[in-house]
Amino acid sequence: MDISIDFGITVTDIIKRDEGILSHEMTLSKEEPSLSLLNKLFPDINFKSDINILAVTGGKHLNIGNKIQSTKVIHVNEIDAVGEGAMNLSGLSDKNPIIIVSAGSRTACILAQDGNFMHCSGTGVGGGTVLGLSKLLLGTIDP
Repeated sequence: MDISIDFGITVTDIIKRDEGILSHEMTLSKEEPSLSLLNKLFPDINFKSDINILAVTGGKHLNIGNKIQSTKVIHVNEIDAVGEGAMNLSGLSDKNPIIIVSAGSRTACILAQDGNFMHCSGTGVGGGTVLGLSKLLLGTIDP
């Protein structure tokens, strides 16, 4: 099983790939990343034998360390994680420049081109505010 975790300020997102099937879970970020938190999030997983890849990003992901039992922890820059994830999930070609918008507790705009990702803009205004403004100004909450 492969697991990636984004330790966000408000929400912790977890993507699992098990036997080719992707699943996504979200939980409120109630505590800082730690081995104790991982054990709470994955009570039925043996890090020694069940995990092939554990990739982490987001706020304070470095708290996790570089290894859990025999599983190597891969630390990913958040801009690269958002960029790679968006490109992979969208299926878009990276030959032309693309702006990726990540609207979580804050909003980041990331320029993607030729497999490179650059934080080009952003705001402290988050996704909920953007959706509320969209509803008022544009009459829609579907970006």
